[in-house]
Amino acid sequence: DNMSFYFASIAFYLNNWLIDISLQVYVLMFVLLTMSSLSLQDVGQLGSMLAAEWAVSMGIIAMLPRWFELTLEYGYFEGFVKFVPSIPGIMAAFTFINKSIASGVFEAMMTGEAKYIGTGRPNANTHYTWKQCYLLNCQTHYYPALEVFMWYIIYSSLNVQRDTASLPMFFILGTAAVWLVAPIIFCPQPTFSSLYKDLGEFWKFVVATPKVSVQHMPNPVEKSLHTEDSQATLYEMWLLKELQQHKKTFHRMPPLVHAGTLFWNILILFMLVGLVPASVFPFVWYLFVAFCFHWVCMECWRQSHRPELLVFAAFAVTFILPIVVSAMSTESMSANLFLAFMVLVQGLEAAKCFVLLVVRLWLTPDANWTQMNNETRADFEKREKAKWSNKLYDVLVEFFYVNCLTYELHLCRALIITFINLTVQVVMVLLDAACGLHSCILLNSNLGSSLGCFSFRRAYRPGGGSNSERAGIGCGGVGGNGVGGG
Repeated sequence: DNMSFYFASIAFYLNNWLIDISLQVYVLMFVLLTMSSLSLQDVGQLGSMLAAEWAVSMGIIAMLPRWFELTLEYGYFEGFVKFVPSIPGIMAAFTFINKSIASGVFEAMMTGEAKYIGTGRPNANTHYTWKQCYLLNCQTHYYPALEVFMWYIIYSSLNVQRDTASLPMFFILGTAAVWLVAPIIFCPQPTFSSLYKDLGEFWKFVVATPKVSVQHMPNPVEKSLHTEDSQATLYEMWLLKELQQHKKTFHRMPPLVHAGTLFWNILILFMLVGLVPASVFPFVWYLFVAFCFHWVCMECWRQSHRPELLVFAAFAVTFILPIVVSAMSTESMSANLFLAFMVLVQGLEAAKCFVLLVVRLWLTPDANWTQMNNETRADFEKREKAKWSNKLYDVLVEFFYVNCLTYELHLCRALIITFINLTVQVVMVLLDAACGLHSCILLNSNLGSSLGCFSFRRAYRPGGGSNSERAGIGCGGVGGNGVGGG
């Protein structure tokens, strides 16, 4: 009964979630130990198992059922031969899927809504785009992975500053890397033509912004934002999430919960200020000056019909310039810059949370104001007041979204993801050009058997064409339109 409860009930999903959060807690714990002047050697002298990275764990037992199944089907030797090469692919696939499950459980606990979570099982012949990958995985996989890498960079930089050894964390970083690259690795039918189309579509999605502000959009603002059609942009996608988050949670949860959120943000800020070394605070001032320049640039951006050049100028001063300066200097400066930036961002988040909470209590915006009655004059005035309150609150949310680095942080992450996708996709295209290795390993060995070396396949199209045309034989370059899945 206990085993059936674990494997066939909610305990399995909670276990996935606990394993997921333990990964980030593990890295963060070593950062805190290093900031407390405890080296890896000190941890080892205490007799702690944390002083070494473990490669063998109880999770390996989960692979045995597949080995037993292959043994029963093919015999001992052939089953073992089929089992061993499949280990890397299975590990990568289930590492990604289990992260999807853990993120879905966490979102359900936080929102009370059980939404469908894709577990990475699309049509094997359908090429999906980078934009689709981002929309599906940005919150569940991409952002947590980038956060793990950021904490590890801080951890290793602090250890270099103190001239002490650091834990390699190969398995932690490998898991985070799988979260980032698995969607592109398992994307079928890669060609240079599809790469060019994906890159162009995703770049337009990342850098484009609406030509008008929320203030000049018709009510309700949520329906005026492009988030799912071909004109969708990164700016509008995350702005819509900001608007929905503040309005929906305000009516669903009591004010005490929102006060608790504000208290939590302030507590994190004080913890950061109390934990970071004193050498970090001069860098906080330098970054604050850069933030003031960013503020001025974004105000000019608003007044000059939103040119993209000003966005990138503000982005360069706030993000790229400190990283370049850090790369040209010592490792200690790199760690100090990261920590100072975290203090600045958390301070802005606490200030934004406080102002929006006060305004919400004053305006009490109602996201369902369009459903109010409009029959009598009193109803009409009540509806117009709710309409005005929502519009004013929407304008304020967009103001903080732009000026408090929220949009720029999403932009920075999206640019990093663009570079990772481009690098991995180029490798996948070249592998597919080498006798169809990518499609052969990923989908079916028959897909690569008829391809010669450096022959690019045409994307699969249902019906029509001979087998040789579908395989891409004789294609000197990229065949067809190159978009996988047709």
